[in-house]
Amino acid sequence: IVCVGNNKCSPESIVPQQENPDGSCERHAQVCGASQGLFLAPYSGRIYAISGTMLGIWEHPYVDGYGEPLTPVNSVDVSLDARRLDRLRTVYSTGIISLEILRHNQRTLRYIGGHF
Repeated sequence: IVCVGNNKCSPESIVPQQENPDGSCERHAQVCGASQGLFLAPYSGRIYAISGTMLGIWEHPYVDGYGEPLTPVNSVDVSLDARRLDRLRTVYSTGIISLEILRHNQRTLRYIGGHF
C-alpha cells in the first residue's frame, strides 16, 4: 500500500523518533492508516502487517513461473501474484488487518512483540 498525495504522510506531520518510542512503520500506520498498515520489505520480500500494537510477518507476494511462492532475488524471475495482491488490498480496505494477524499468528504459532 503506497500513500500518494496525502498530506498526513509528509515528514512535518510525523513525530520525530526522539519524542515517540514507536517504530517508523508503526508511526506511519498511526498517522496515515488509522493505526493499520501493510509494508513490503523489498529485499526480503516479506509483508509486515501492523494494526495498533500487533505485528504480523506474512509470506512473500511473489511467485515464480510455476506459481510457487519465492523470495525476490536477482537470479530468479518472479512476479507479483495477483490473487495475493487482491487479498492484501481487501484486508487493508476492509480494516481486518488485526483479525488476519491473529489468524496468521495462531496458525504459525509465532507471536511478535515490540515496535517495528
